[in-house]
Amino acid sequence: MQPPARLPETLAELFNAHSGRNGLGAPRLSASEQVKLQALFQGELPFTVEDVEMSVRDAYQAALDVNLMDIFLKAWAKIPAIADMADANKYPAAERHLVPLAEHRVTSSHEPRVEVLINEIAAFSLPLGVSLEVEFEGAVLNIAGGLIHAVKSANCRASGLVTCRDVVIASIKTGSMILNHELKLKPPFPLRPIAAAAQQAGLTLSGFDEAGRPLTFHLLPKPGVREATWLIGRRQGRADFVIPNKAVSAEHARIRYSSSKGMEICDLDSSNGTRVDGKLVDRSYVSLADAQRIVFGSCEMQVSRD
Repeated sequence: MQPPARLPETLAELFNAHSGRNGLGAPRLSASEQVKLQALFQGELPFTVEDVEMSVRDAYQAALDVNLMDIFLKAWAKIPAIADMADANKYPAAERHLVPLAEHRVTSSHEPRVEVLINEIAAFSLPLGVSLEVEFEGAVLNIAGGLIHAVKSANCRASGLVTCRDVVIASIKTGSMILNHELKLKPPFPLRPIAAAAQQAGLTLSGFDEAGRPLTFHLLPKPGVREATWLIGRRQGRADFVIPNKAVSAEHARIRYSSSKGMEICDLDSSNGTRVDGKLVDRSYVSLADAQRIVFGSCEMQVSRD
């Protein structure tokens, strides 16, 4: 039985090792993918598939130039129990803690864009989508003085996609991989900036009401506060954020902020429900740390971080 493969250092190495494409940063589209891509850009300025592929290659290479450990560390640092260890009053610098992580999942996505040039003229903007999901069987963080000094070995599996307007440029689905027995971080990773940003960061919800008018809600805790709540609903004068939509209940959902858990949402027994990224929410609060979309009744709102 072969031992697990070593986890690569970067997204580029991960996709190059597991996507099966020929050459890092130089994916070749199949004939059917070329037809799809060409159809998607019909009606825009004249181009050749070769022009688009060249821009895809450039954007692909830049989009994957990301250190995997940076992704993992930023995700781990947002876990409330770990973020709390940035507090020097609770965790003096002389104390060292080995913090085990149970089975968990880290997800990451970003959408770089590149301008496609035709005869040295910008013809249109080309969107790429890069998504990664890594399932960890466990890990141990070595933390002291508000810093992650090392990560002890952990098995994991990864899957991911690089797309261009829904055309798959590359995809991966790995077998079991493992970190080094103990990966020492040089320099150590600081928890305080992530914890401070998480405590003060707000959310913006963007969408449209029933008549097609734009809606934008800014949920930003006041500096220094430890808790805040916002009521979302149809009732003027009662809801903090009003959605004029018949499918939205008078008092539909509540979003709360706490310094220990960040932003969370619960449904208030609304008639048509509240969904976070497709999952139905009840009266129990669920985290909005990684949420991309919230649907109140039939009103869909995109989530962005401030």
